[in-house]
Amino acid sequence: MLKVLNVNKIIMFIIMIIIIVSCSSSEKKSEDISLLKVYIENYKDKQKKDSVFLGLDNTNSEVFKIIRKYNSKSEVIPDELKNVFTKKNYDYLKKQMTKENSVWELDFTNLDNVFSVKNYPHKNNLEVIYLSKPIYTVDGEYGLIQKLQKTDENVYFISSVEVYKRYDEIWKKISDISRY
Repeated sequence: MLKVLNVNKIIMFIIMIIIIVSCSSSEKKSEDISLLKVYIENYKDKQKKDSVFLGLDNTNSEVFKIIRKYNSKSEVIPDELKNVFTKKNYDYLKKQMTKENSVWELDFTNLDNVFSVKNYPHKNNLEVIYLSKPIYTVDGEYGLIQKLQKTDENVYFISSVEVYKRYDEIWKKISDISRY
């Protein structure tokens, strides 16, 4: 009887862990989608486009390379970025540089005029943006995202890292961190 109780406790513990991990994963995915929507709307407005073709993979390690370079050469960090560039956040941002955190898993039905490039047979003739999955500060108040863009002439451009701050539940772009 005692063994059965211990087995039941272990099973309940495992189920609780699975539920907690699942909830935190879906919460992060929701934040990713929320930030992606803001980024794409800004992009469409700025580029005067009504639709976007999105590549699903873009390593976020490029984001961290730009951050590391910026962090090492910036003597004075602008006020709006001071909370991003603490030692604690720097280490946390670095931990998010994983292959698993570089590929988007999206339901395109929830994104207005955003299409997956993998569904188009003539993708070589399309202008495509590849967005890194966002990486976040420890408190989740700042998200960083970067774009690689392929023109319809197969020319590639890497953009600066864009820094977004969450105000309540709304993401707003506050800064760009240049690659140079």
